[in-house]
Amino acid sequence: MSSDPFWKNAGLWRYFVKEHFLLVPLVRDQATARTLLDEGDRQMRGVKRLWMDGVLDAAITHVGNSDMHDRYLAIKEAESRAR
Repeated sequence: MSSDPFWKNAGLWRYFVKEHFLLVPLVRDQATARTLLDEGDRQMRGVKRLWMDGVLDAAITHVGNSDMHDRYLAIKEAESRAR
């Protein structure tokens, strides 16, 4: 995909990002799970309206208790206030 910001804000991109987090509980090894989490986290940076299409909910549910989890909760709260 293009690095054009349009793609990062398009609805399909949010689904792409969300799938990274939804796959985490389906993989059998921790290395693959960590790779999915890291890539999902990388891909979601700069994406707006993460509350749409359940991206943040999927991320919050599947990252466990970590700095990522706290950051996603803060993003969700900020986006909720902005709406």
